[in-house]
Amino acid sequence: MAQYDPKIIQDHADQLYSQADQAPLLTAYAAGLVGLVAGLGSGMGLEVGALGGIVVGVILAVLASAVGYMVGKSQAAKMRVAAQTALCQVAIEGAVKSRGEAPGGESAAG
Repeated sequence: MAQYDPKIIQDHADQLYSQADQAPLLTAYAAGLVGLVAGLGSGMGLEVGALGGIVVGVILAVLASAVGYMVGKSQAAKMRVAAQTALCQVAIEGAVKSRGEAPGGESAAG
């Protein structure tokens, strides 16, 4: 049976913070690529010429990147809350142990 190890939770929280730091830029990048491809395809389909297609592609890429950045910021906030929740659970466990209470709220001494 697995044993409780607060280090695992701390490592998980650290990973969540690392992912949260990267999320806005990664989602902006991914959305920008999708916007660029969609914009280039739309621009070429509109028969506005190669330069017009590139302009449409760049405009859509910028707009999609902005939306992706905002989505990434939202995801990052959720990751940080999850990390803080995990860290709070570790802190509660430490406080309970230092008070000498059993998990049911009863004193371990009797």
